[in-house]
Amino acid sequence: MDILTPGRPRATDLDVELLRRLRALAPVQAENRLMRVSDREIALAIFAMGPQERGRILSILAVEKRRRVEQETRLLRRLAIRPEQRRTAIAHLIQLVGSERYTGSLSGYLRPLARGR
Repeated sequence: MDILTPGRPRATDLDVELLRRLRALAPVQAENRLMRVSDREIALAIFAMGPQERGRILSILAVEKRRRVEQETRLLRRLAIRPEQRRTAIAHLIQLVGSERYTGSLSGYLRPLARGR
């Protein structure tokens, strides 16, 4: 089973697309759209990004939201995150960033897996 490592630079097409869409928005629009997404979804989407990409996204957020997302990222490090879980979260985040209407958060549960299985 492939498990993601936090912060290991692994730019994917989805990462590039998310950053492209955020750059295309005015700063206030980008912040507003990210503010309506759950902290865990953002943390999961940026979990395996390199520090520069992660920093770009975190810099858009308000201070308190950024703190909560960073806290969620630390919590996710304790879980075995599968690439498909991250792909689902980032694809949903891209959809939310590209839409003016809020379509709801992902429902689901990140099931903790023991590392090394």
